Amino acid sequence: MLHNLLANAIGYTHHGRLLLGCRRFGAEVRIEVWDTGIGIPREKLEAVFEDFFQLGNPERQRAKGFGLGLAIVRRTALLLNHRLQVRSWPDQGSVFAIVVPRAGA
Repeated sequence: MLHNLLANAIGYTHHGRLLLGCRRFGAEVRIEVWDTGIGIPREKLEAVFEDFFQLGNPERQRAKGFGLGLAIVRRTALLLNHRLQVRSWPDQGSVFAIVVPRAGA
């Protein structure tokens, strides 16, 4: 899941930076991938998790991927019962987060 989120952030960040971070919240850990990429319009936030959906690739160029990475992340999160969250600001960037239970000592 993390690999796909990072690969997606790299692919859509042509300048700026990426940030990978973890935050502890009680019995959970929130793993976040921030980027300063193209951002996602509000009306497309759910669509980016669909199979073969890509922003900015209407020509369907294979070199830009197949549009499966975020769909795989969502399916894996559902299978593992992890929450998946996204926030985005067009032309400024996005943050994707996976919320997982903390392991015991």
